Amino acid sequence: MISALELRRKFCQREIEVNKALCGDMYKGVIKVVSQNSSVRVGNLSCKGKALEYAVKMREIPQEYRMDDLIKADKVSLKTIEKLARISVKFHSSARTSPKITNY
Repeated sequence: MISALELRRKFCQREIEVNKALCGDMYKGVIKVVSQNSSVRVGNLSCKGKALEYAVKMREIPQEYRMDDLIKADKVSLKTIEKLARISVKFHSSARTSPKITNY
């Protein structure tokens, strides 16, 4: 039987696989939170210590480039929106699907 912790690691890895197509180098990898010498530490998967949790490590977007802030400041052009729409259509048209996915 797979533990909840093992499932979180698996789904962190899956999140990276799925989202790398749209986010490039933004996803840095899966990290683990470990108990080490009576303290909690974050490290890569090979760091020593008992895994307490797994997480996705990502590059932070500078706040001035967040889309919601850019839209509020009227700094997003129609050309940019059209480009994002084309990328989204291309991604979704080539995405894996199944009857189970279709039901959602």
